[in-house]
Parts: sequence; C-alpha cells; structure tokens
Amino acid sequence: MKNKVAIINSNSFGRYFTEHIKELEEKVDVSFLKIDKDIDDKDLVAKLKEYQYIVFSATPNYKKYLFENSPNLRLLSRHGLGYDNVDTDAAAEQNIFVTKVSGDDEGDAVAEATISLLLSVSRNIQPASEAVRESRWQARGEFIGTQIKGKTVGIIGLGNIGSKVANILKNGFLAKFLTKSFL
Repeated sequence: MKNKVAIINSNSFGRYFTEHIKELEEKVDVSFLKIDKDIDDKDLVAKLKEYQYIVFSATPNYKKYLFENSPNLRLLSRHGLGYDNVDTDAAAEQNIFVTKVSGDDEGDAVAEATISLLLSVSRNIQPASEAVRESRWQARGEFIGTQIKGKTVGIIGLGNIGSKVANILKNGFLAKFLTKSFL
C-alpha cells in the first residue's frame, strides 16, 4: 500500500511544475484537499487520519490535538512563507517533522507584487484605467500621482519579504527609510 500525501488549501502547489506532481504520484497517493480555516481539531484529525505526509498552505492551524491523535503522520511541509500556524513543539513531541520551502523564490514574488501594488496606488493606475475605459479623457489631470523616488518610506517588519521590498525601494527608487523604531 502506498503512503498518502495531502496537499491542503493550495491553489499553486504543482500547478506550474506539473512534472514534480507526476513524479510524486508515481511514488505516493496524492490528494488535493480544501479544508476550512476554522475547522475543529477533531474534524481535522478525522480528515487527515489516513495521511502520512501533509503539504500545506497558510491554513488551517495544526495543533497539539492533531499530533497526539495522528499516529500515521510523519511530516508537515509548508509551501509558502512561515509556519506560524503549526505547534512545532507539539509536533516534535510526537516525532513529526515540520519543514518549509525556502522563502527565497516566493519572497521575491511577494516583494515584487508589493512594489506593483505600491506603484498602482501611488500612480492612480486603477482610477486612470477606469477613466480610459469610460472614455473620460478630460479627467487625465486627476491621475498624475506621486513619485516614489527620494521619498521617505516606513516598512513595518524587515523579515524575508520586508527586507526585499526595502531593497527594491532603496536601489530601484532611491527611497530613504525611517531609522527609528516604532516600538
């Protein structure tokens, strides 16, 4: 009998590199599951009792009850950034490994998306786009926006993503940064 892998609440895992899923499916039974983020601990155990390996996204929370009541569970692997939804101490007590994907690739993508949103807001992209679709050409003066170059920026949290955003703003837009802590 093959081991079983549950891929939980993921819209992207295996979507772009399908060869990896195919290779995994040759070795284990793979199921894609959608689980409510607020699922009761007992219901979560019931849904996952047949799985040895779990690849998970940001939800649900994996607590002590799951680890104490899942004798077949061997590994949880977070694809994405961070694993603060896992009680890692409780997992370790039951000899269940918790891993995560390196944050470099996903951190870059999130930082770039953050910069895209910042540019969209500072340059009024959405309202300008709506005006063009509505042929309101006379309104173009309303959408000049704000230049980022040389502005002082405050970023709360300089972890993996925040530091990448800061690097892009500093090197790409010559932004300045607040140096005092808000805390």
